[in-house]
Order: sequence, then C-alpha cells, then structure tokens
Amino acid sequence: MWKEVISALESDSKYIKFGEPATQNELAEISKTLKVDLPKDLTEMLQEINGDGDFLLSATEILEANLNLREVYQDYFMTLDCLLFVARNGAGDFYGYPIFANGELDPDKIYYWSHETDDRIWVADSLADLVKGWYQETLAY
Repeated sequence: MWKEVISALESDSKYIKFGEPATQNELAEISKTLKVDLPKDLTEMLQEINGDGDFLLSATEILEANLNLREVYQDYFMTLDCLLFVARNGAGDFYGYPIFANGELDPDKIYYWSHETDDRIWVADSLADLVKGWYQETLAY
C-alpha cells in the first residue's frame, strides 16, 4: 500500500528511495528503547518501505532522531519524550505521534514540531494523511 500511495503522489521524484523492510528486531528496539507501542500504520509502513529516503524516517532513523533530539534539546525546550518523531521536513523540524504517560500513542494525531520555537501543532489525522499532505504540499507546516 505505502509504495503505491507514495509513488502515485510523487511519481517523478529522484529523492524517494524505499528501504529494505524493517525487521522485527528493529521495531522491538524502538519500542523498548523509547518505551512506546508502535501504531499499526507506522509498523506497516516500516515493514513495507522502511522510510522513503526523504520525508519518512526509517526504523533506524526513528530511533536515532528521537534519542538525539531528546538529548540535544533537553536544556532548551519542554521535554520531547511526549512525541515519537517519524518524519522530517529537511529544515530541522519533525512530525510525530503524541505519546501518553502510559507509553501509548494516539494513532489519530500527528504533530509538527519546530526546532526553533518548540511549537507543537496538530497537522494530520493519520500517517496516511500526513504523507498525502506532504507530497501534495497541503500541510500548513
């Protein structure tokens, strides 16, 4: 599904490079390290295309980006461990699911996070809506 959706939205992009499917070990490492249960749509995307080489992060990039951002910005902004970043805009800002205190994610909301202002703005109702908005250039942020 994800290959077809992205290819239909961005058929001529030389930047899109689907990865090898994420392994169960990679997915388990994200869950264990970040203390979250991954939502179904994210798991399916990672198991099918493992990121797109541009906007959507791979399993490895999700783990690295979340750990890095939480460390780098811990002294400057509100905690970032309440978001699971899964996409980036290429200018330092990220998109992610909200994480509740019990480690559950809300799969029906994706937030934009600004690395300059720490703004956290709801921009999509699902990962699929985020992808469509990105490739159709209709996201507000």
